[in-house]
Amino acid sequence: MAELQVEHLAANRLEIVEEKLSGQLVGEIVDRAGKATALRRFADEVGVPLEQTVAVGDGANDIDMLSTAGWVLPSMPSPSCKSTPTHNCRCRIWTRFFIFWHQSRRN
Repeated sequence: MAELQVEHLAANRLEIVEEKLSGQLVGEIVDRAGKATALRRFADEVGVPLEQTVAVGDGANDIDMLSTAGWVLPSMPSPSCKSTPTHNCRCRIWTRFFIFWHQSRRN
C-alpha cells in the first residue's frame, strides 16, 4: 500500500492458494464492530479527535463506524444506513467533498 500512500488500513484479507482465491479469509476479520474499532485506533494513532473523523459507508455493517465518526458520507446508503444518528453530508458523489476537504487542509 506504500505506492498508494495509504498510512492506515483495516480490511479483510482474502486467502490465495496456488495463485487463486480460495474463498477463505486470512487473519482478523473486520466486521461491523471491527470497523468502528479501527476508526478509533486510527484517530488515536494520529491524534485526531473522533469529532474530526470522516467515515464512508453504505450498509448495516457500517453503522457502528458511522455512529463513531464525526462526519458521515453515505455512499448510496441502504435503508438501514440512512437513519444513522450523526452529522451527515448526503452527497451522492462524495469524492468531490473529499477532494475539497483534502485540499483545504493543505492550505
